[in-house]
Amino acid sequence: MDIQQLRSWIFELYEPFPEERTYAILTGHDGILIDLPPFDRRVALQILGVMTPRLVFFTHVHRTTDIDRWREALPDTRFALHEADRSGVRGEIVLAKDGDLLWRAPETRVLHIGTRTPGESMVITKVPGGVLFAGDALVVTASGGIALPEERYGADEDIRAGLEKLRAVEFSAMLSAHGRPVWNAAKERYQQLLNELPRPHKRFGHLLDAPWDRDYLRVRTQMTHNPIVPQAETIAEAAGHGPSTLVPAWEHRPARAVSWPQAPVAAQPGAAGGDGKKWSLSKEVPRSLPPQQRSAVQSVPLELLEAPVAFRRLSAADIAAVPQVDWVYRSFDLSPDGGEVVFAWDKTGAYEVYRAPVASDAIYQLTDGGTRSRSLQPRISPDGRWIAFLRDRDGDERFDIYLVDRSARGERRLTDHPATRGELIWSPDGRALASISDEDGGLALHVIAVVSGTHRIVARNLRVVENLEHAPSWSADGRFIVYHSADADANVDLYVAPADGSLPPWRLETRPEAGQSRQGRFSADGRALAFSTDVRGRWEIAVLPLRDGRADGSTRYLRDGHFDETDPLWDADPRRLLYRRNADALVSVRRAFLVSNDDEPALDVPGVHFAAKVAPDGSLVYHWSGAREPADVFVRGAEDILPRRVTRSLPAGIPSGLFVEPRHVRYPSLDGVEIPALLYLPHREAVDGEREHPPAVVFAHGGPTSQHFAQYDDWIQWFANQGYVVLAPNARGSTGYGRGFREANRGDIGGKDVDDIVAGATWLASEGVADAERVAVFGVSYGGYLTLMTLARAPERFAAGCDVVGPTSLGPFLGATRPDIALAVELYVRGLNETERSERSPIDLVDQIKAPVLILHGKKDPRVPVAEAERLVAKLRERGKAFSYHAYDSGHQLILREQRQDALERTIEFFNEHVRDRVAARVGTA
Repeated sequence: MDIQQLRSWIFELYEPFPEERTYAILTGHDGILIDLPPFDRRVALQILGVMTPRLVFFTHVHRTTDIDRWREALPDTRFALHEADRSGVRGEIVLAKDGDLLWRAPETRVLHIGTRTPGESMVITKVPGGVLFAGDALVVTASGGIALPEERYGADEDIRAGLEKLRAVEFSAMLSAHGRPVWNAAKERYQQLLNELPRPHKRFGHLLDAPWDRDYLRVRTQMTHNPIVPQAETIAEAAGHGPSTLVPAWEHRPARAVSWPQAPVAAQPGAAGGDGKKWSLSKEVPRSLPPQQRSAVQSVPLELLEAPVAFRRLSAADIAAVPQVDWVYRSFDLSPDGGEVVFAWDKTGAYEVYRAPVASDAIYQLTDGGTRSRSLQPRISPDGRWIAFLRDRDGDERFDIYLVDRSARGERRLTDHPATRGELIWSPDGRALASISDEDGGLALHVIAVVSGTHRIVARNLRVVENLEHAPSWSADGRFIVYHSADADANVDLYVAPADGSLPPWRLETRPEAGQSRQGRFSADGRALAFSTDVRGRWEIAVLPLRDGRADGSTRYLRDGHFDETDPLWDADPRRLLYRRNADALVSVRRAFLVSNDDEPALDVPGVHFAAKVAPDGSLVYHWSGAREPADVFVRGAEDILPRRVTRSLPAGIPSGLFVEPRHVRYPSLDGVEIPALLYLPHREAVDGEREHPPAVVFAHGGPTSQHFAQYDDWIQWFANQGYVVLAPNARGSTGYGRGFREANRGDIGGKDVDDIVAGATWLASEGVADAERVAVFGVSYGGYLTLMTLARAPERFAAGCDVVGPTSLGPFLGATRPDIALAVELYVRGLNETERSERSPIDLVDQIKAPVLILHGKKDPRVPVAEAERLVAKLRERGKAFSYHAYDSGHQLILREQRQDALERTIEFFNEHVRDRVAARVGTA
């Protein structure tokens, strides 16, 4: 007899021949046995070698044939079965009823599904994710399906009534006495079984209108269009129900009186069907996308609202102490069984890894790296036992890979070579991790053995375009890894590399013309690859057929939408895909249907959904932030309407009503191009005592290729709470508004993008939203660069500026930053000669800067080295300019709460002095 561990607390005991499997549920050194094989002394000795069974539960009376011999072999064990099976069993027996809790096993209960005596019983345990012990009631077929034992039931439809009880039971795995275990998709396969079984005969109740009962509703209510199946097919199915019962449901209904206008009315331009095109059932997607939907340039009156709660000014310490679940490094993952979520959270002041059972309120901290370290991007192994994560120090972004047991019994450092690393991906067998890193010089795709820590390179010379996102994907059989890389012309392609490195990678043909294809995700059967592409003008989701890891057909575009759509994720149902839609700075999760090309909202609470994971039962666990809510983790069941919060980052003493929601607006740039932006108006109480119009901050985002989203931003809420209007422009070069807009600053960095920032300040003044004489400019990273360029190009427009970790040159910076960043930024300076680069370098424009400037930087910044700030400070001092400078012992991000608090205080004090109060600028000191 063999013993196999299925979970940390479930073991399978089975003979070399099939058909007889016994399962042990351990609760320490004892536990429960589900069923027993025919008596064998060797089997009894092996069971006692594993555990001391306190209870044996028989799922069927026929399994009690050798109960007397088992009683002798296991004298300390009690034996049980359902009360419906009591007849014919000799001796003492424990009788269980439906729902009874068995012994001390975690949430393990009995469920009787038989319709006659003797019947069938099952055992369901709810931890983790739900495991169903089916005994002899259900069998697992060779193809992995679930079926009834034909020799006992045949086509008897009455058994369905018993099986219907399982509809209300949640489980992700099924263990049967007949066949191998079914993991993850067990409930889905069980639902398929019910669909195949004959439905019980029903008699029409006197309260129902014959000839319809609750199971057979009219076509108009039951046969609505199913987005999974094209309507052309459902129409034929509906007609098959017969005209005598179904068609009269609406054909014989009297027509509703309609009052028509006396004169013809012309159709409005936006009316449905107003373009004259006829609706078609064709699955073909038009070749060119429709034009981007956009709102007109808006005139926004200054309508400051009172805070919905008692208003108070927050302190910098209040804002700095608000934690978030990290979204920058995608620090969020779900266990394969859907039972647990792991995430990185700075609840204690430093980012650490936590895990939380989805079905409870408990949260467990797994790591403790100290205040100067960050533990980020946790990823759960396929067996759920280990969590891999990245850790750096002082925010230097030189990461090593660590492993921690899910019980937090200890960490293991897997690599000892700090490097820039992309997203970690587990191999399907849990023996290796894939990641893109520069530990051997240039960017390469590495496969790292979990046991030994050795690694091999399966793809070299990867290139980056626009961002630092490197997210490979492993095929379910473990043979292939898909990743994306750019060519010299900035086109991005998907490549497939054999995971064992036996062959060089090959390129997948996904784009007929210039553009990008990335974020490849294999389907479970490996026959399709979902990815995002911008070939047709904006990001959209496409699917490529595959055979043996190579293209086996042409690219198919799923949707014909107006907005950028990215991040495909296969749903629990393989006929569906989830993806993220970016619509006017709000990011929702949508579900697309592969057959019909229809889609529907899956998660659309206003805000930003950073990531979502699908549990085997269809539940969604997701990472979300709103403008007034920091990033947290939520779960929504497959049948639930409202989500349940897993984490709560906003401290109890800070009501969300103290923060403000943005308005999505558009304003004309200097050349008339419409620029989208988020406008944050402070609460009325925050500007009491001000002049007619409040001061303002124009906030330039980082990137270059990024954007302002309607998510929680501590800088924005800090400024608004202190009485400043905040305009957050998505200037040319921003994501979210189509490919043309996103690439508008290529070869023109420091050009039209700077004009868009300047125009934002002009618009605020012209609309009466803010005081024209009291506008500051602020930016982080690339936004810091735009801040300095704006102060030089429009010296009279801004009263002050603040540059946080921004580059100050287009020459030395490219030679000093990380190689992957230099390759990405090169797109934006391509075509500029030396003179033009100098004209777009703030350090060469210091003489034009008139407004006071605050410079904040990290001493260990790997992206924008601190030398960039130091050279600028030296030149500002040399020219006698008004400035203030402070460097933190940190990287590109301020990792300590004390650092963030200090930066918030310095910035608001600087702006209050030079903007709000309009005190003459003074020359600062380093």
